[in-house]
Amino acid sequence: MTQPEPDPAPLGSGAAPLADARLDEHDGRLVVVLTGEVDAALSGTLAQVVAAVEQRAAAGDVAVDVDAGAVTFMDSSGLRFLARLSTRTPHRVRVLHAPEAVRFLLQATRMADVVDVVG
Repeated sequence: MTQPEPDPAPLGSGAAPLADARLDEHDGRLVVVLTGEVDAALSGTLAQVVAAVEQRAAAGDVAVDVDAGAVTFMDSSGLRFLARLSTRTPHRVRVLHAPEAVRFLLQATRMADVVDVVG
């Protein structure tokens, strides 16, 4: 008889999820906070964030920041997310606190020509 696998992040442990994307608002700007591995596993959540940003943008003039300070990995899913955001908002999207690996990816794919990389 095999024992059940322990829950990798028991309730109350304070452990952060492997990846997440959430939408906040700060100083009149929408802020997408990305954490962990931004890859295909996060695609559904990223699509929900884009839909929420589109809904807010339809209601008025909004600017969007993406806080990438806690991103540990990003693939084409993250690039696609940034491209979608940039075409659905009236202002250039700003990517804040991008780790060096994310900065390199944005430069290598020329996404840095589409979004502003800040800090």
